[in-house]
Amino acid sequence: MKRKTAFCALALLISMIFGACGVAVTNTASKTAEPSGNTGPTEGTDTASSDISTNTGEEVLTLPDLQPTPLSAVVSENAAKAAGAALLTPSDRAYDAIFTHFGFSVGEGGLPVTVDLDPALEEEEYKLTVEKSGARITASGERGVFYAVSTLAQLRCGDLIASAEIEDKPAVALRGAIEGFYGDAWSHQYRLDLFEYMGKYKLNTYIYAPKDDAKHRSSWRASYTAAELKKLGELVDCAIENKVRFVYAISPGLDFKFDTDYDGDLSKLMKKCQSIYDLGVRDFAIFLDDIGSRDAQGHTKMLNDFQTQFIKTHEGCSNLIAISPEYQQIWLSGYTNTFASLIDPDILLMWTGNETLPYSIKAGDLTSINRIYGRKVYIWWNYPCNDFSHNSLYSGPCVNLDKNLAGSISGLVSNPMNQGYASMLPLLTISDYLWNPTAYEPEASIRAACAHLAPDCAEGLYDLMDLTRDAQINDGRTALQIRDLVAAYEQGKEGAAQALSEALDRISKELAILAEKGDPRLLNEVSPWLTKARAYIDAACAIVDFDRAKDPAAKGEAAMRCVNAYKTSLGSAMFVSGDLLELFVKKARAGMVFSNKNVTTDLVPYQSYLSDYAVDGDPSTYFWSDSAPKKGSHFTVDLGQVTEALGIRLQMGTAGHADDYIRNGVIEYSTDGVTFTKLCDLDGKSTVETNEPFTARYLRLRCTADQNYWAIIAEFGVKSASEKPKKSISTNLSTYQNYAPGLAIDGDPSTWFWSNAAPTAGSHFTLDLGAALEVSGVELTMGATGHADDYIRSGVIEYSTDGENYIKLCDLDGTRTLKNNESFTARYVRLRCTANQNYWVIISEFAVHCASDLPDGFSFEGSASCDFSPLFDQDLFTVFSPDPKSVSGGKLYIDLTGASSVELYLASASGLRVYTVDSDGKAAADLPLALYMAPDLSGAARLCVEFTAEQAEIAEIVIG
Repeated sequence: MKRKTAFCALALLISMIFGACGVAVTNTASKTAEPSGNTGPTEGTDTASSDISTNTGEEVLTLPDLQPTPLSAVVSENAAKAAGAALLTPSDRAYDAIFTHFGFSVGEGGLPVTVDLDPALEEEEYKLTVEKSGARITASGERGVFYAVSTLAQLRCGDLIASAEIEDKPAVALRGAIEGFYGDAWSHQYRLDLFEYMGKYKLNTYIYAPKDDAKHRSSWRASYTAAELKKLGELVDCAIENKVRFVYAISPGLDFKFDTDYDGDLSKLMKKCQSIYDLGVRDFAIFLDDIGSRDAQGHTKMLNDFQTQFIKTHEGCSNLIAISPEYQQIWLSGYTNTFASLIDPDILLMWTGNETLPYSIKAGDLTSINRIYGRKVYIWWNYPCNDFSHNSLYSGPCVNLDKNLAGSISGLVSNPMNQGYASMLPLLTISDYLWNPTAYEPEASIRAACAHLAPDCAEGLYDLMDLTRDAQINDGRTALQIRDLVAAYEQGKEGAAQALSEALDRISKELAILAEKGDPRLLNEVSPWLTKARAYIDAACAIVDFDRAKDPAAKGEAAMRCVNAYKTSLGSAMFVSGDLLELFVKKARAGMVFSNKNVTTDLVPYQSYLSDYAVDGDPSTYFWSDSAPKKGSHFTVDLGQVTEALGIRLQMGTAGHADDYIRNGVIEYSTDGVTFTKLCDLDGKSTVETNEPFTARYLRLRCTADQNYWAIIAEFGVKSASEKPKKSISTNLSTYQNYAPGLAIDGDPSTWFWSNAAPTAGSHFTLDLGAALEVSGVELTMGATGHADDYIRSGVIEYSTDGENYIKLCDLDGTRTLKNNESFTARYVRLRCTANQNYWVIISEFAVHCASDLPDGFSFEGSASCDFSPLFDQDLFTVFSPDPKSVSGGKLYIDLTGASSVELYLASASGLRVYTVDSDGKAAADLPLALYMAPDLSGAARLCVEFTAEQAEIAEIVIG
């Protein structure tokens, strides 16, 4: 069996230039997969690879894994010693450049290295023997020697090289990456780095095909400038140095003149490729993917002519590579049958699989297409490509490729992400698979990749990968290492809280190390995901601490840590563990309120759209069923106690899913939860509001017939005399990803609403204040850093008391910000477009300042007119965060008559002075600020919260 070794050890062994130590041991190349539960570091993880100990007089090394896994390898702990910086003395000086390429010195007096050529071996096959007396490499030619020295470099640790006996060759002939995605192409520097990476890890093919490079596709006839050819030449030279086939691909299919000027366009195509041939390129591809034409005869004539007139007439060229418009199983038509019957038998034909983004590729899946094409297909694998989902980071390992696939394909190239350095993670596992699929184990391989890319913080990179690996091939699953622990915790199993807490703490620390020590090039790409991952982990840590805490102060402090972490997560729309941690945190958010409302329903929530969102007072969050309700389905709210209600309010559906509501149903109420009285019918309406008083503890929405649509319940509750009006947003602008409308009124300019299309005349964004209020001013901020053009240029701000008749307040003046200090009475204030726009719209803040409406026992001394409602809305996650300039010096007084306690929940321990005041008006010393405060009220008549010039953030004030 293969010895399982430490991944942190590998991190110390391999640097981007193979300058560190590295030794490995395998036999028939089986790897041990990591468990799927929470394991933390495996045994031996902290063992340094450079540890050298004495064993029977021999110098020995700790043995990590070789990458990619050799076909057959036996590595001894006994080490050969080389002089100086691993000085080698080759028998054949023809390969000196290869030795120096991998960091060795070449000269007299070093470790003898014999290089033998054996023409019986395949092109990339090699044999490597390392003994104390020297090393021997046997290969058929330069490429085999190159790969042997790559392996030798991994066996090296400083001046020591592990003894080894290795016989090795790849399972798949053509292995590598295709830059074939849409969007921003890779940088020149990244491509140079990529070729070094590919050479070290035995990937031999790069296909240049960036979709949005005009001279590759839309303007394919255009010639390259001298400067462009110079850069391409640098890439070609670097690829050749690293034994990477540079395949130049061109996509003329959008407008190639198959009928009117065929000879002219063919001539231009060959002239363009001639300029690339002159740079040293000997591999070419013509792509016909993603075009409308299905002219099989024209397509094959052009490909065949290029094969015979260019490829066959240019010395050293490999057979042409091509892809047809029908490159996946479900698209096949008569076009493919004609195409296959006419295409030159020597042309390599590419194929994506059963779909463009196949869940898996099995050998049996290719039987039909290989028969139709009369050759083994060349796989264009669209993983980890994310050009269709820019907020995803598909960083997980290669999975679901048949271990027997090699016999059914001529090659496989991965289409990676726009984020090149992050793509190296899965790309290394693809290299491992393609070299030796029978030995491939995904978790072991991805850990090795993390160690290579982040040698000082491999565990942190693995943790980030684990939280972002939600690709289709992985069933959208993430957080595999803590999945079982979260389940056990939610089931209340003994010891689960402690185990989950320890796992989350470890991940939090490792992610912090990654942020500090990771490669800046990698961090530049992944920082949005890393920030959100850290926020989710910190929120989850706080949730567990909150649940376990017995002391009120510890519980309050944990709650506010969760609030702050969750707030940070809202600043990023990147997808991070949506199937596990996001749900875990959102469930906690719904539970961390001071409301005694409880929901029971037989409707199952869709993803993270939980039932509690229907009673949180925020219509921008909602419950969403994962199927159409049936007759008898119910949604029941327990108000916690018998309540004198003045009416009910029900809001279903959303702007983007207006049909998702219950059409046939009744609203009922009850004092005991057994006997219900009908209040009203739904009558096909998505919004219902009544003003008839009743007494109830339970409020129920019940279906009276099967429905055809799923159900969204945004708000469902009773109106009471003590109820304070709450703000809500309605808009006919659709939402981009999770940039929800409510983010425009959360008081935080770092979060925003973002439309997913340009608005048209009549598009509106309307704020409902919940009641007609005295308004003292309106402020609007649009656009955001990096998206300065996303704002409304032509529009008006209007107000209304009834939501139908609007009065114009002011015009937008063509700038991103606006402030109006006029006073008026309104319930509705809206932003309305008066002309079509060219850009999408970001609304960072839409603030309507209302006269203070404080509960009994509260008073405010100051000039500002603030909306204090977030302080008393029973929701920690709505934070009162006023403009410091407007409230500085203001004092919020709390009358303590009849109060036994006051709790302050602060999102930030700054911006405030808090002190008690006695009955004579004498103020005590300032109380120390903390995220949770429960001050001693002995002898106090009032509590004063005074605002300073710094930013204050108060989540909730609770009077006991």
